[in-house]
Amino acid sequence: MARTRKNTVNPNSITLDWASIEATLNTGARVSLSSLAKTHNVFPIDLRKIFQARYGDRVIFRRGRSGGVYLKTGSTSTAPASAPAEPALAAA
Repeated sequence: MARTRKNTVNPNSITLDWASIEATLNTGARVSLSSLAKTHNVFPIDLRKIFQARYGDRVIFRRGRSGGVYLKTGSTSTAPASAPAEPALAAA
């Protein structure tokens, strides 16, 4: 039997201010999952899943003193770059 959540809010019911979060991330500053989790009364792992769902592989999570959420540098689009098409081989 699965455990029930204790003292937390359903992560699907929270609303994050994505404009301010993206502004902070674009400046290169860190966004702390633990502080956001305390603010919204959810588990940090749930916030991590929300960030991964929104940003995909553009987001980096670091641990430790300077840890937090960062965007990968040099990536501006959410879609992966398409590989060049291979030329068709001529029949010999």
